[in-house]
Amino acid sequence: MNGSADLPACPGKVPQCRDQRIQLVELREPAPVLFNTLEADEIYTQLAEKLGILYKKGGLYDILNNFVDPRVHEHGLNLNEGFKLDIYKKHTTEEIYDQAFRGWKHNTEKQNLNDLKKTGFMVKWDPPREHYNYYFFPGSQTRHPFYFNHLKKTGEELKANMAKVNFTFPGDNMDEFFDEYQPIPHWIENSEFRAPPEYDLWVVNWMTPYFTHDASGMRPETPGWPKSIPRTLMKELFASIPPPPKRKICGTVIR
Repeated sequence: MNGSADLPACPGKVPQCRDQRIQLVELREPAPVLFNTLEADEIYTQLAEKLGILYKKGGLYDILNNFVDPRVHEHGLNLNEGFKLDIYKKHTTEEIYDQAFRGWKHNTEKQNLNDLKKTGFMVKWDPPREHYNYYFFPGSQTRHPFYFNHLKKTGEELKANMAKVNFTFPGDNMDEFFDEYQPIPHWIENSEFRAPPEYDLWVVNWMTPYFTHDASGMRPETPGWPKSIPRTLMKELFASIPPPPKRKICGTVIR
């Protein structure tokens, strides 16, 4: 299960809408159990119990009760007040998720995990005014960073670590490689723009992979293990063909 996302989508009832931020919880049911295999959370629970760190104050259940999602904060599937775990009793994975979902900030209908299994997801649309940073920082307080110090620091650390082991990427110009770690965004010409002039046909092949906030594989009518993978994989082929036709093809970079 996961919760909260920003998706470029629109509910049918919202007119003249382009990008809409949503609060979302999705359920992906696992594949059938084979032999004596266990789901990862069940393994962690067994280990914590054997190590004596599952129950009581300071135990795993107590930590879960006080955990707040570091990415979406109060919008995440936290164990909120009134829905916390009994730290002196063992809980199944389903019980924990049921508690978290029933106490989810945006679950105003107070549905439970069984209700979620029927639909596969619950989505709540945020007001359009909350799509813009200045809503949260009124009075022209919004800051737009253009100097990315973390990118610069990462490049410096990577360069130092590669130098320690005398490592380079075969065939790559390392000055050009580390040029991508500059803290201020700037244009970098790539190999596609240096293709031989006789190759003037561009071909771009793009595939949408499965990702966390994709509801395509969560539909309740999808039986059993297929819920663990997307129902469909979309493949798109785009070609921009300049005149004249019947030229040699150079993709990314296709020889």
